[in-house]
Amino acid sequence: MSLLHYGIVLTLMLILFPMSVTQMKVALDCEEIESFSGWLLLTACVAVLPMMALALTIAS
Repeated sequence: MSLLHYGIVLTLMLILFPMSVTQMKVALDCEEIESFSGWLLLTACVAVLPMMALALTIAS
């Protein structure tokens, strides 16, 4: 994986993770379980990105 790919992953994490946590808080305050579940899924996917990048690096 090139340095550009690592930069993209890091940028996504730094932007999406705090935003999705904030949206999860808003969804819980409004008692919107469906919205909370969607943001939880997005947060989990963003949290897994570094592990996926490491696995791809090891595999290649």
